[in-house]
Amino acid sequence: MEPHKKTTWKCKPCYAREKNSISNPNTPGRSNAELSASSQYLDPISPLGDVLTRTASSLSDSVNVTTRSKPAKTSPATATAEETGSYVTENRLREILKQELTAALKTHKNQVTAELQIIQEQVSGFRDSLSFFNKQFDEIKADLVEKTTVINQLKNENEKLHGTVHDLSSRLNTVELHMRECNIEINGIPENRSENLIDTVVKLTKSVDSPLEVGDIQHVTRIAKLNRDSDKPRAVIVKLRSPLQRDGVLAAVFKHNKENKEEKLNTHH
Repeated sequence: MEPHKKTTWKCKPCYAREKNSISNPNTPGRSNAELSASSQYLDPISPLGDVLTRTASSLSDSVNVTTRSKPAKTSPATATAEETGSYVTENRLREILKQELTAALKTHKNQVTAELQIIQEQVSGFRDSLSFFNKQFDEIKADLVEKTTVINQLKNENEKLHGTVHDLSSRLNTVELHMRECNIEINGIPENRSENLIDTVVKLTKSVDSPLEVGDIQHVTRIAKLNRDSDKPRAVIVKLRSPLQRDGVLAAVFKHNKENKEEKLNTHH
């Protein structure tokens, strides 16, 4: 270091004390209250808050700092300056939070209202569909009850008709039995286009000693074959006046065949 600089050289602490001892009347000063108020918005635990706290304490102890008295009441301009500064007051924070919450709630309210309106429309559609299905179900139920009643009536009528048919069938069988009780069936008479079945029957009854008159025979006819390919002649049905005559003829034929085992009744007689 040059000799002329050694005489004027000062260490940093001395230079700082000398600089602090110089007062400038135009420089605005801050009181202890203002320093304390500015430091209360900083976290005392943080390094920056600790540094500012120590700085405020050291400046309050210094006699070279020009201090000015703080006004008793804070003017609106000062409050506005404080709000627009590097820190936010509690009231301003509350106002900001209130605004943000109000905007968020309004947004969510609109979303929820839209969703509820959609749900309400869907529920209304479901209600209409349910009403339609209920109406259709009631109509189907009424039709089913009506059809069930008709089916039950038809079932009862069908049962009655079954009983009536069974009764009529029994009566018909009885009537047919009474109608056939005077009939005689004769097999083995040869067929001929010019045949006279009444005369043939009269001759057969005379051969068995139970003669019949032409007036005793009500009807004579041949019946159809069960097997059309058979060579046997068709059977002859003879209807007499009464079952007594039929029984007499049958008894005479049975007696004749019993007495003439070698030559039973046939068409040669």
